[in-house]
Amino acid sequence: MIRESKTVPRTVVIIAKTADVFDHFFQEYWLNLPEKCEAHRMGALFTDKQGRALTSGKFLNRIFLSVRKLIGPQPWNITPHTMRRAWNHILSLKLDSLPEGKRFSPQKEAEMRSRLMGWSQNSHQAARYNRRHTRERADHLAQEMMDDIHPSTIE
Repeated sequence: MIRESKTVPRTVVIIAKTADVFDHFFQEYWLNLPEKCEAHRMGALFTDKQGRALTSGKFLNRIFLSVRKLIGPQPWNITPHTMRRAWNHILSLKLDSLPEGKRFSPQKEAEMRSRLMGWSQNSHQAARYNRRHTRERADHLAQEMMDDIHPSTIE
């Protein structure tokens, strides 16, 4: 059976402290799950106490509920969707801040988004976020143009 997914494996560079935390997690928790549990068979990272993978949306959202309790009130509701949107918005701002000669074509920007988010080549998510980014830039420019119109220039 071929397992299909919206995301693809990728290497994510992390700092040494984060690597140490993951190592501690695997040594102290993950390896001590019941022998031959689902997590060990499938390589699941998030599990319940019995080692069953927490793969459905309701379990993932439980993680976010716990995170919200720990960090307190935030400017937006922390969910997988809002974090993905916020991350893509921040990426758009970073791309816009590049000097004119170092900016990417829309195709290259879509490739970067897909790679960084782990989306497969068949995914249309990168194009969706690029369109949103383009709309935001266009709206901003339109607002600047409107702000430049002064009543004294209107005949």
